[in-house]
Amino acid sequence: MSLFSPSSRRPPVVRVLASLVGVGAFALVGLTAASTVDWGQLIVAVDGSENTFDLQAAGSDEPGWTPTAASWEQGRPDPIVVVLRDATIGPGTSIATRVAVRNASPRLGAIVVFHVMRPATPNPLFDQLRFTVSEGGHVYASDVDAAHASAIALTGPTASGASRTLDVTVSVPADATDELEGLRTPVSVRFSGVSE
Repeated sequence: MSLFSPSSRRPPVVRVLASLVGVGAFALVGLTAASTVDWGQLIVAVDGSENTFDLQAAGSDEPGWTPTAASWEQGRPDPIVVVLRDATIGPGTSIATRVAVRNASPRLGAIVVFHVMRPATPNPLFDQLRFTVSEGGHVYASDVDAAHASAIALTGPTASGASRTLDVTVSVPADATDELEGLRTPVSVRFSGVSE
């Protein structure tokens, strides 16, 4: 999501290309059936259609953005790409995005977890980035590295049909050095969850 543009004798500049929002889901569904004795034949039909577990995601860098019905996409297997309009930030500045998750399960509640994902290839630029993650007035992480902005369990369960919107700010430290110029790093986030 970020790119340092080389410059001569200027402080490093970060170019943010895209934010990837993915969804992971794990269903914990229990089914029970009853039986009787001495009543001849018993037929039990089990229908799990209302017990499916499904998370959807959306995102934007528009100020004050909130998701609409058309915003939601399945984040698996392909991630949702949020293209950022103002893509340049420098040391001591930041870029703000919003990402949202919706529990699209027909009736199951969900415990949802937010993750900042590390790039597959080690990257010194990514290790310098700082993240602030908040929801409404609640701050989950403030100006922390990616390791401390991952595996954040959102407060309380997310009911069937309900959505959560998080503000995610990516910043470059004020003391970023010229050694980071010309480096590029992806930044991606995802949501995972389990049914209640």
